[in-house]
Amino acid sequence: MPRTIPLAALVISAILWFTTTVVGATDFSSEVAFSADTVNTAPKGQAVTGKMFVGRDGIRREYTRNGKQVIEITNESKRMAWLLFPQEKTYLEQRAAPPKGTNSAEKDLSNPCAGAPQSVTCNNLGVENVHGRAADKWEIISSHQERTSRVVQWIDKQRHMPIKQEFPGGSSEYHMIGKDMVNDRQTEKWELIQHQDRDQKTSRTLQWYDPKLKLHIREELPGGYVRELKNIQEGSQPVSLFELPRGYQKKEMPALDQGRGNKPRESDRHRDQ
Repeated sequence: MPRTIPLAALVISAILWFTTTVVGATDFSSEVAFSADTVNTAPKGQAVTGKMFVGRDGIRREYTRNGKQVIEITNESKRMAWLLFPQEKTYLEQRAAPPKGTNSAEKDLSNPCAGAPQSVTCNNLGVENVHGRAADKWEIISSHQERTSRVVQWIDKQRHMPIKQEFPGGSSEYHMIGKDMVNDRQTEKWELIQHQDRDQKTSRTLQWYDPKLKLHIREELPGGYVRELKNIQEGSQPVSLFELPRGYQKKEMPALDQGRGNKPRESDRHRDQ
């Protein structure tokens, strides 16, 4: 008889799983709408597949975790994110940060302090050459609870992304190896080298960046893990994909302390049937 997985455990597992398997999750600035299959492969060849939809209204991802279907929706216009569990007809909800202003500084992709809180200050240190690419060098100083940290970033003038960083405890650096065709898409092949000062460890990741979609469509990670987007189909997506469906019951985030046994607290609020 199959073992039943508690919803709380599934929620936590789904959140952790999702945050470690999304391809190119840090850059969805593309205006190109598309759908794609997501494929995440472990070193021994086990593959986990899902679907991704990117549209003007948001992002939707569908995947299976511990035998349960999970859907994550981010609605840009409503500034909301939902994690849905279709088999239980339940969902978690999180409100996104307030929309940034419309001033020119906040639209400046080359400025790491655009839209940042007042506790963060940036100093432009000029333009330098990093592996043959022109990059703006920035010093970023942030303060929190009487502690100050300093990060130095080199932001690629063409791609508007950090291609070199020096931060407390380590550093990271990108360099482009060349161009490559991946899943019928023209991409740039990049190598990311990360160094940790504490244990003197260095790791290498290969990433294939799609300039049109403005995200990585394939990554080869340390340890033999691979994640990628396949069967990419450009085109507008139905607005309904990025809306919270009716008939779902809202749940609060599972409590993990005070001996609650990881049981979620239920809300009496329901979506209209």
